[in-house]
Formats: sequence, C-alpha cells, structure tokens
Amino acid sequence: MKRRYLRSVKRTEAHVVSIAGETLVYTLERKNVRNINLRIRPDASIYVSAPHRVPLAEIEDFMISKGAFIMNAIDHIRDARADISRYEDGNKAYFLGRPLEVKLSQGPRVNVSIDGDFLFIQMPEPTNVSARIELVKRWYSRQARDIFISALHDVYDEFRCVYQVPFPHVTIRQMKSRWGSCRPDLGKITLNLLLVTASYEDLRYVVVHELAHFIEGNHSEAFWDVVRQFEPNYKERRQSLRKLPTRW
Repeated sequence: MKRRYLRSVKRTEAHVVSIAGETLVYTLERKNVRNINLRIRPDASIYVSAPHRVPLAEIEDFMISKGAFIMNAIDHIRDARADISRYEDGNKAYFLGRPLEVKLSQGPRVNVSIDGDFLFIQMPEPTNVSARIELVKRWYSRQARDIFISALHDVYDEFRCVYQVPFPHVTIRQMKSRWGSCRPDLGKITLNLLLVTASYEDLRYVVVHELAHFIEGNHSEAFWDVVRQFEPNYKERRQSLRKLPTRW
C-alpha cells in the first residue's frame, strides 16, 4: 500500500499592530500548528506562528493581550544594546544623528557646547555623574525646542497643502516606549526628548506620523497611505529609530 505524505505548507507575511501606542512590525508565519505562538527575537523583531485558518483579527487580539510582555521584552533588548552614556570624557554622545566625542573639564561655570566633532562639558564638579547627566539633558531640552518646532513647520507646510489640519501645540518630554503621541481633539502633539539625538530625517518621520493621526485616528491602511505621501521611506525611518544608540 502506498503511503501518502502531507507536505507542510508555510506562508510568511509582514504585518503591523498597535500596542501601547507604538506601531510594531511583526512577521506572521502560517503553518500546520494548533496554537498561536509568539516569540521576540534577539534583534527585537517579533515573530508569530499561527494555524492557517485563524483570522488575522484573532491573532492581533492575542498579541494585544500579550502587550506588556512584548513591550517589556523589546525594551529589555533595546536597553541591553543601547549606549547608556554617563557623558564621561571620551564617551560618545549623539546630536541629530551625529556621534560626538565628550570632552569633560572643570570650571567655575556650567556650559555645554558643540565644536566640530566634540561635545564640550564644563562644570565645577565634573566627577558628579548625576549632575553631569542632568546638565546634558537640560542642554538637550533647550536645543530640542527650536529643532522640533522647525521640523513641525517643515512638515505642516506640506500637510496644509493637502489636508485641513490645525497647527498643533507641541510638548516635549521623556518617554520610555513612544517616540511621539497626539491628541487631535486638543490639537496637541507630544514628542520624545530623545529624538534630539536621532537624525533630522527620523525626527521628521515621527512628526509626519503624529500629524497623520489628525487625519486617521488608528493605524489602518488609510493611515499609512497618509504617512506614505509625506514620508515614502517610513519603514526605513522606523528601523533607524529602533537602532538609536542613546538611552537615558
């Protein structure tokens, strides 16, 4: 009697899901399994395997139910590979995507400045690590205000040619798991202070993303169509942000 062998059929797809306010890309593999399985890979990418007949909505509901696990695992991986700078002499610091070498010195006044490829930090007690970190953060905050507003004006000038969007109020603060957030009902956008260490192109993408929510509230295909109009390379920008080396 001839035996018949059933060949395992697999199909791999890329999808996006919104978890804790962050849009995440995941790889979905359809194969001959009984249950939905979720794994966070060492590079912080998300892999899901599921039976062929399980609806996508059910898979994403499962992922959202595991949201805390997913975000904690991703944060752990990001933090492990991040450059958590103490801004010691010779360290690397980042500003608008540029790596700068820290030059630390003692002086009667506090001062932070860029000269060429160096970030100069002067303070009365340069060995005080916490004071040094807070000094640099305050300097970043001052720089971020003008830079973020400039990026917003650049993007908004393009948006208003296509959509009737009010110019939003901008708030800047430290956020652990989001690059930005928005409240269209209040005409407000919040941007992560850490973006001041990213490239201007990555910052611009986040502004596009948040303004697009004034048009489409969720992360539907219609939303990504809006994003694509103003940032065709948005997928590359998102990958770049995931690799941002600085964490506080």
